[in-house]
Amino acid sequence: MLILSSCKKEKQQKELIKETYFQNVSVIESFVRFEKDTIYGDDLYDAISFLENLTNIKCSTSESYDPIIEPTEENISDWKKWYELNKTFLEYSDEKKVYLDKQLN
Repeated sequence: MLILSSCKKEKQQKELIKETYFQNVSVIESFVRFEKDTIYGDDLYDAISFLENLTNIKCSTSESYDPIIEPTEENISDWKKWYELNKTFLEYSDEKKVYLDKQLN
């Protein structure tokens, strides 16, 4: 029973990690593809920060005096590829945060 419970908990955790990760990707996709009439700046910034901090893949920015974050389809593709390569190393903490378990790498 303990093993079954542990496996169920791990499966739930992996689903929660995937859901959290792709909720953030979805916010960026909506912005890049103009899927919504309104995207709140804080939501976009939070999604980009989450993905950049977790993956170490930086979002594209404009090349101007005051750089502006401009996520692209290439960024979305890179973040999705990263997930597929690293999903087995992702963990979900008690603080409800997704993180990369660097000890496994």
